[in-house]
Amino acid sequence: MYFHSITDSPACAADDVGLARLKADLASANSTPTLSYVVPDRCHDGNPTPCNPGAPAGMGPADAFMRSVVPGILASKAYHEGGLLVVTVDQAPSGGEFGDSSSCCGQPRFPNLPPSSSGLSPRGGGTVGALLISRWLKSGTTSQEPFNHFSLLRSIEDLFKLPHLGYAGLTGVKAFEPSMFTARPTG
Repeated sequence: MYFHSITDSPACAADDVGLARLKADLASANSTPTLSYVVPDRCHDGNPTPCNPGAPAGMGPADAFMRSVVPGILASKAYHEGGLLVVTVDQAPSGGEFGDSSSCCGQPRFPNLPPSSSGLSPRGGGTVGALLISRWLKSGTTSQEPFNHFSLLRSIEDLFKLPHLGYAGLTGVKAFEPSMFTARPTG
């Protein structure tokens, strides 16, 4: 998000906007972007370390963020016409009892990451889940197939019939299983 090729472009001010604009964007299907990437701020991202001294941390603020954002998305006309909501996190805890920096699915070793203080490999972000919500998904579908963040990118690229970018184009990276999706909306 903060590469100069993005931040220095004229489109950045129009397209990289704050959360305050979400409600207006969702007001009609025509004003809703085809793809939106919503990220909570440091105070609501579920991190166990407080964003400011004395501020609440962990899953409480993350849950509050989700409760304030998700209902509006799910109620929007654009979502009902063909939306897909993906809820995931960027990584598992890097240290402590549940520390995990494992990887899967042909994920490359990232050359710009220093060794972690926990002694775990900088190859991955550990095991996390993803929740996909859409009427275009087969109801109750679950997958135990391992995917990584590049799998999510590759799946989005496939849905939009776009070429694969960077690590999403590696041969070991799989998109989400087509069998998860339906040709017709459910419900």
